[in-house]
Amino acid sequence: MSGKSKKNAGPVLTGKVKVILISISAVLVVAVLSLIVIEGFINQSVKIVNNTDKNITSLKVMFETEDESAEL
Repeated sequence: MSGKSKKNAGPVLTGKVKVILISISAVLVVAVLSLIVIEGFINQSVKIVNNTDKNITSLKVMFETEDESAEL
């Protein structure tokens, strides 16, 4: 053995590997955040649809009661 010191036995990350890992983690973070935002939009649109259904139902009830009172 010459006088060279041994390198660490642990994993040594080169520059390319670090860049790849950082980019993968960034993509995952962006994907999770976009899913959260999309879920928020879906929940909001479901609320709007439910409110619209309630409004339509109440309008139907109003018109039906008006028709019945007009028949009397």
